[in-house]
Amino acid sequence: MSIFDVLALREYSRATFMMSSVFTGENFAVSEDADNQNFSMRHNRAYTEDNVLVYNIFVYSIPKQFTENDVRDYFTTFGNVIDVNLVPDKKKSRRAAPKVGFVNFSDPESAASVLEKNTHRLQGWRIGVKAGDSWNQPNAEKACSVKVRDSWFQPTITSIPTDGTNFTSLNDDCLEIIFGMLELKEQVRFARVCQRFHDIFQMHCKREFKNFDLYKMCDVTLWEIRDFFRFAGENIESIYGSVPYKNRKRIVEFIRTFCTKLKTIKLDDSKMNLDCLKKLLRRFPHLQALALRDCALSDVYIETMTHLKHLETLELPENYELTGKSISKLTQLKVLNLYGCCNIQTSHLVDICESLPNLKALDIRRCERLSPALLDVMIEHCKELEILKMSCPEFPYERVALLPKLKHLELLYYSLYGTSQKRLLAELVAHKADQFEILKIVAKNTLTVEHIDLISELRQLKVLFVANNPAVNDDALDAFCKLQQLEELTIKGCGNITNRALLRLVQSCKQLRLLNIQFCKKITMDFLLETIRALKATEQRKKTLQLIVYGTSMDYYGVGECEEYKEAAAQSLVKVIFHASNKELGLEEGVDIYNIWDGEHWVDDEDDLTDDYDDDDDEDLHFPDSDMDDDDINFVYDVFGVYPPGHDINDVIW
Repeated sequence: MSIFDVLALREYSRATFMMSSVFTGENFAVSEDADNQNFSMRHNRAYTEDNVLVYNIFVYSIPKQFTENDVRDYFTTFGNVIDVNLVPDKKKSRRAAPKVGFVNFSDPESAASVLEKNTHRLQGWRIGVKAGDSWNQPNAEKACSVKVRDSWFQPTITSIPTDGTNFTSLNDDCLEIIFGMLELKEQVRFARVCQRFHDIFQMHCKREFKNFDLYKMCDVTLWEIRDFFRFAGENIESIYGSVPYKNRKRIVEFIRTFCTKLKTIKLDDSKMNLDCLKKLLRRFPHLQALALRDCALSDVYIETMTHLKHLETLELPENYELTGKSISKLTQLKVLNLYGCCNIQTSHLVDICESLPNLKALDIRRCERLSPALLDVMIEHCKELEILKMSCPEFPYERVALLPKLKHLELLYYSLYGTSQKRLLAELVAHKADQFEILKIVAKNTLTVEHIDLISELRQLKVLFVANNPAVNDDALDAFCKLQQLEELTIKGCGNITNRALLRLVQSCKQLRLLNIQFCKKITMDFLLETIRALKATEQRKKTLQLIVYGTSMDYYGVGECEEYKEAAAQSLVKVIFHASNKELGLEEGVDIYNIWDGEHWVDDEDDLTDDYDDDDDEDLHFPDSDMDDDDINFVYDVFGVYPPGHDINDVIW
């Protein structure tokens, strides 16, 4: 099979895109009604987003008293109606639930004339109209066909071209490799062609889609999403990402219906109503992990989770309406993340600590309403707690060092509480020196020489985060040389560090595998070269040393052209990273932990900001903020494929 056969196969899978491109700029119109965004008009005919000609329309909000004959009489005025089917709307639980159903026309022009009309009234009652789904149209199978000259090429086994090597003669392993070269929507289209392709796609799904990223569905139509979950759903155990805004309820229903083995759900910025979430969670009583970040949850949503008896991990960051009520009912939880839930009440946190005996990890950063009583309850009841992430309160908090199994502590500071911080470190040295492994102090200019000396006594420390502190200088690195178990060190923005001290640290800490030295401007190319020579001279290192060097005096192109570095990188001795991912930049789980009182970004005192601004202050101009929220922006993008004026991809991400 030649590369040309593979390319032909790839082009064949993109048939729908080819069809749509033929009509670009030719009598193309999109309905202005937000409810009818599932079709477009061309030559007085309506097409679904899959380029399927519309004959069947979906009608909804039909009052209960109307019959199928009433509906038929109304729509006959638009053209010949073949059939009408109405059923009670299952989404409406009230007694007088309205009806929904389909109206089937004999010609597409009649269906298009219905869809073009903005409003419909049945004997004075307003009813809703949409194009039927692609898979409910009579000629849906033609969606994947390609127009060649004056004839349609249908996707059947007998009609696949046979010049040269026929790709159907390849074995399943080869076809699965080809599947891996295609995008998700192309894979779904191929799986529709025949039973053999469907079976190969399912084999591919068992390996590739055990953990599925919902962001892959950004450019996929609803029909393709439905078929993907229909084909692959039984293999999916974990779903994460953001459910597309458009058709969110329908997609959630597909997940609920087809993903029968789901154990983990992690949704980001996917707001849904209470009933939708209740139906989703009711389908998965054996769910083990649930994460809903920034999903506009309130306490009543927690009640929908109480039946999840196997749930061990619950992450609810940035749900600002939560107070913590009812979380204590989830007694089996081992991991609880309430980052940014600023309305969490101390009384509910106390109930949580008293009711969750198996809790091993707790994140209460940016939970503002803490009290000394909470620490007493944690020490008494949280006997299994190993990981604690918290914002430092104004009252003394050094007693957290008395938690019996504490190994990992992250502190987020809003201002200087040096006395409490020093007492905490002293308590950690006194009680946890032999078990404490991870310490992250997220605060600017809070450390002193005394703090550095205490940290250096935590001899089992594996991960240390002390960014943006001038006290972390060459003397501090000399003290950190005592940390022989250290694997990760973040000293981003500690501008007083020099090559000499940093090299000595690398030579002393044999387990070090990640060193974040961003914005340490005194670090030059000489440090990299000396480090490479030191790594070659030792045989004890088993892992590659990663250096995150953005903002240092190292030059991107200079590193790339350095032969000595190329050789060391080929030997997996060292890896230099300039453009690091969010996590490596100090961002955890998409949350900017640096965004505290002094703004979104910390600026080094030595940075000169004058070059970034024009001399003209433009005081006579006013640029008002947009009143569009994230849902509005995402809606525009999902429907039209572009962000609205004044918003780009960076606006939405950051």
